[in-house]
Amino acid sequence: MTAVLIVGGGVAGLATAAWLARAGVDCVLFEAADALGTHATAQNAAILRTLVPSAPQTAIGRASMRQLTDPPAGFDAPLVDARGLVLTAGAEDGAELDAWAAAAGPCAASPVHALDAAELR
Repeated sequence: MTAVLIVGGGVAGLATAAWLARAGVDCVLFEAADALGTHATAQNAAILRTLVPSAPQTAIGRASMRQLTDPPAGFDAPLVDARGLVLTAGAEDGAELDAWAAAAGPCAASPVHALDAAELR
C-alpha cells in the first residue's frame, strides 16, 4: 500500500490528510509546531497568499504557487484558480507593507502592484 507524507499540519495539510484518509490512503503528517492549524495556511485563511511578513513563508507561498499553477506531468490542469487579493494597510503600516513587497522581490506567478485609492475603487 502507498503511504503519503504530508509536511505541515496547517489548514491545507490537515485537509489533504483528511481527504486522502477518507479515500483509504495511509498518511503520515509532520508538523513542527506544538499545535496543528496555526501557521502559514491558518494565517492565510486557506488562501494561497504569496506575500506575508515572513520571508521564508513568502518564498514557500511563491514556490507553491508555481507548482500549483504549472503542475508536473500527469495533471490535466492547474490545481488552483487564480484570484486577485488585496492587502491593505493604514497610513501607519503602509511602509511595512511596502517593505514586505520590496524584500520579496518580483514574482511573475503572483505579481505585487501598489494601488492608489482611485484604482482600488
